[in-house]
Amino acid sequence: MINRKFAFIFLSSLTLAACAKTPSEPNASSQKQANQKVADPNLQSEIHELVERTKKNMVNVQGGSFIMGDFGTITKELEKTAPDSVAVTNPKGNVETPPYNSYVGYSSDKDNKPPHKVVLDSFKMTNNKITLRDYLIYLKATYQALPTYIEKYSKEIFHKLPAGTNWYNAQKYCHWLGNQMGQKMDLPTEAQWEYAARNRGQYLLYATNDGTMKNGVNIASYKQLEANKIKYHYKSFRHLPVLGEVPPNPLGIYDMVTNNKEWVRDWYSENYYAESPVNNPQGPKQGTEKVMRSSFTQGGDNAGGGDGMNIYRQKAPPSAMFNEHGNTIDGSQDTAFRCIN
Repeated sequence: MINRKFAFIFLSSLTLAACAKTPSEPNASSQKQANQKVADPNLQSEIHELVERTKKNMVNVQGGSFIMGDFGTITKELEKTAPDSVAVTNPKGNVETPPYNSYVGYSSDKDNKPPHKVVLDSFKMTNNKITLRDYLIYLKATYQALPTYIEKYSKEIFHKLPAGTNWYNAQKYCHWLGNQMGQKMDLPTEAQWEYAARNRGQYLLYATNDGTMKNGVNIASYKQLEANKIKYHYKSFRHLPVLGEVPPNPLGIYDMVTNNKEWVRDWYSENYYAESPVNNPQGPKQGTEKVMRSSFTQGGDNAGGGDGMNIYRQKAPPSAMFNEHGNTIDGSQDTAFRCIN
């Protein structure tokens, strides 16, 4: 298995900032443009179709309590604090059985511990990562430059590809889409993302249709990914993955295991789980990096470890810009997102 942290650095380092067109932070001009009324009737029609498509693809996620984090280190005492969680009331829905006396858990990472009780209100989530087709409608409607990486792909498959962008534009897209729909929308919080990935907080390590990893069946294999490169005429090693190729999780949400990391709303803190509030946690008030969930494009033969798990936490600067060996790297193509309301 390749090292997951090295793999992300390797993939990101292939794109230099000199080629980047993605703005790093919002400004007053772009916010004003976002509120302007679109005059182009064709673009108006595209926005209308986007709104209707989004309404159809929103998944209802009933709120409730669950034990967030590495549940491999959960204790019986902690589990008793959430007696109404689906992991307790519907044990048949659990794939894993916590040992209740482990100090190691399913992950060796420290930042997904300690497991802790969380209670969430109900919410709705887009059933997949935001597609390139939908993201480009937003950019055109707000008079922003289109990312240069789209030149590598045929327009006919824009609806199958995840949009890659920095955290700022990801959140602005959700806000803008909410305005078009007449409701408040945003990026999911980290707790909302994990709750949905684990089928409302059940003891599931993988957000597949049955909580297990079956390579080539409910998660794409390396051979299948290679076949897609040929099918869609990809010419480079680094490219956007194809969405919706495997079954969704039990809630009907696709591609939460892999097919590019996802921005969530929270600032990252290694120790946040030790101080997280119980009700609707929003993450630290400030920070320098944002939490990311899901994982980069990889086959199930590699995703089974570490970063393919529902409990795995990652981080990145919200600009998606990295400094490596004196070069400024734009990693935004590899960072996806979804929206909630």
